[in-house]
Amino acid sequence: MNKLNINNVTCKRGSLLIFNDFSFEISSGQTFLIKGNNGSGKTSLLRTISGFIKAYKGEILYDQKNIFTYPEYLNNFQFIGQKNALKDNLSVKKNIHLWELLFKKSIEIENILNIFHLNRFKNKDVSTLSEGQKKCLSLSRLFLKHTPVWLLDEPYVYLDEKNKADLNKKIFEFNQGGGIVIITSNINLDFEFHQTINLSNYAIQ
Repeated sequence: MNKLNINNVTCKRGSLLIFNDFSFEISSGQTFLIKGNNGSGKTSLLRTISGFIKAYKGEILYDQKNIFTYPEYLNNFQFIGQKNALKDNLSVKKNIHLWELLFKKSIEIENILNIFHLNRFKNKDVSTLSEGQKKCLSLSRLFLKHTPVWLLDEPYVYLDEKNKADLNKKIFEFNQGGGIVIITSNINLDFEFHQTINLSNYAIQ
């Protein structure tokens, strides 16, 4: 069983302290929801776990290995941020070709686009897509490689009810296979989370 431990983490952005002494443990097959006021550090938390921000204090362990001592363990995490990280001036298909270069693998475009029913937009420029369609395309990156941990920052923003249900189904299936998921969101979600944590309780006032 895989396990992710966040032990007494304090996060600092520049000289500004964001949250203090935050801890939790999540295991294979679980999904946690992180809630919190704007500015409480939800995005900073996921970016710290992903290795993009060096924790100011505390430790992050994956299978009892500190991710900053053993950076290869960061390969176990897949982070999808609020920003879609897409090239608006390129077609959907060409964006996926860029992913092939990034992930150094061949991608079956039709299969990836079928996950969120985007096949008919394959040759459309990303700039012509709705915000919900862009979000779905961004989330499709989760399925390009197998990683045991998903870190999803506000993944439901702009999704309609059908796509929210599709994402819930994918998360449930991922949990059933032993995957770990951490989601940040402040909207009401039709999903049975294993635990909900309010990061505002740890935020620096």
